[in-house]
Amino acid sequence: MDVNERIKDIRKQNGLSLERLAELTGFTKGYLSRIENSSRVPPFATVQAIAAALQTDIMFLLDKGAHPVESKNIDLMRNPENSEEGWEKSSLVYTFKPLVNTYKNKYMSPFMFKVKKGETDLTSHDSEEFVLVLDGEVDLNYDGKTFSIAKGDSFYLDARIKHKFVNKNERTASLLAVHFNYRRF
Repeated sequence: MDVNERIKDIRKQNGLSLERLAELTGFTKGYLSRIENSSRVPPFATVQAIAAALQTDIMFLLDKGAHPVESKNIDLMRNPENSEEGWEKSSLVYTFKPLVNTYKNKYMSPFMFKVKKGETDLTSHDSEEFVLVLDGEVDLNYDGKTFSIAKGDSFYLDARIKHKFVNKNERTASLLAVHFNYRRF
């Protein structure tokens, strides 16, 4: 079962209509319907907002078979060497990989993401965001301005302002992102 089917199943199990989920997330009913009926994973921030509205952990929606360390004070996630396992394809341009086993009861959401040639959707979400470019280069379109960022560059921004990434190169850019969420999920 993929994330889109899980969203629909949990929504129905909770007795929520698409209209009610739209009210809870701030997304339109039509957008949520497209998500539930699509084979593409929505952007990370979108899945995060839906998980919060459904009162479930985003990792349950992504269901990567994570096995957290049995402790409330540490979340250790091991990554098999050279593995492409765990990467979620959210568009033709953008993929992401969670860096913790669970986001439940955490204010920060760390993840890796890759941007191929092209551009991501224009997005905003209720958090602050830190990003470090690990490899490649991209343009960040933010608040009406374009910033070229390359390997080693980083930024911190108010993610409530619409933003997107544009990769004009053939080389895929790899980025590390941490969202600070005002509310625990």
